[in-house]
Amino acid sequence: ILFIVLGLYTISSIRRDIWPEVDFGITTIRGALGGASPEQVEKLIINPMESALRGVDGLKKVSSTSTESTGVIVLNLDKDARDKDKTNDDIRRSIDQVDDFPEEAIKPIVTEIDSTVYPVIEVTVGGNLPAMEIRKAADFMADELERLPLVARVSRMGYLKREYLIEADPEKLAARQVSLGSLITTIKLRNISLPGGTASDNTGLERLVKTEAEYENPNEIMKTVVFANDAGFGTRIGDVATVQESLEKPDRIYRTNGKDSINLIVMKKANADALTVVESIK
Repeated sequence: ILFIVLGLYTISSIRRDIWPEVDFGITTIRGALGGASPEQVEKLIINPMESALRGVDGLKKVSSTSTESTGVIVLNLDKDARDKDKTNDDIRRSIDQVDDFPEEAIKPIVTEIDSTVYPVIEVTVGGNLPAMEIRKAADFMADELERLPLVARVSRMGYLKREYLIEADPEKLAARQVSLGSLITTIKLRNISLPGGTASDNTGLERLVKTEAEYENPNEIMKTVVFANDAGFGTRIGDVATVQESLEKPDRIYRTNGKDSINLIVMKKANADALTVVESIK
C-alpha cells in the first residue's frame, strides 16, 4: 500500500513537459536597418557588433548572416570554459557599448536560446473590429496573460506599430513661408527620448535625468511650433498639415476564420508544468 501511495503522489506531483530540457549553449543577436542591402547591413550593423564581441571570453564560435534590412549573429558558448550567465552578461554589455550604429538602426536584441522556455498555447484576438481596436484588445489580453505566475512572456504575431501620417498642404506651406525641410526637422527635433546622465542635489543624492518628448497622440503633433517671432506669433504643424494616426504596413497578414487577427504566443516558465499553464490560460 505504501508503494501505491508513493506512486500516486509522484504521478500527481511530477512536472509534465512537451520537450526534454536541453542546454543548447547558443545566444543570438539580431540587428536591423530598414531599407539597407545585405552589404550595408554587414558593414554598418554586423561588423561593429563583431568587433565589440572580440573581448568577450567564453565564446566557442561566432557566425553571422546578413540579409536585406536584417542581420543575425549566432554565438556558440563554451560551457566548459566559463559560466554561460556571465558570458551572456558580457555579451549584452559589449553590444550596449557600441555607439556607432546609424541613427535609423533598431537597437540590437540579444536572445539566449533556452529549451525550457517554449510556446505552450496560442491565443487569437480578432473579429469584425477596426485594426486599432483589435490592437488595444491584444494589448489588454497580453498584459493579463503575463500576470499569470507560470507564464514567462507573451509574443505578439501580427502586431503592428503605431504610426502618424503627416500630410503637408503645399499652399499653406507657401502662404506661411515654411519649407518642407523645416517641417521635417521640427518633427525630428521634437520627437525624442534621450538619456541625460545624472544630477546630484545638495544632499549628494544622485538622480537619473532623461528627456522624454516622444509624441503620444496626433494632437501633440498638431500643436508643435515650427517657428515663432518675438511677438509670440508663430506657425504650428496643424496650421500647415493634417495628422492621422494609423498602423504600419504589415509584412505578413494574420487571419483567423477569415478575419484579421493578432496571435499571442504564450511561453511558459522553466519550472512550470505545461498542462497546468494551458489550463490556467483557458
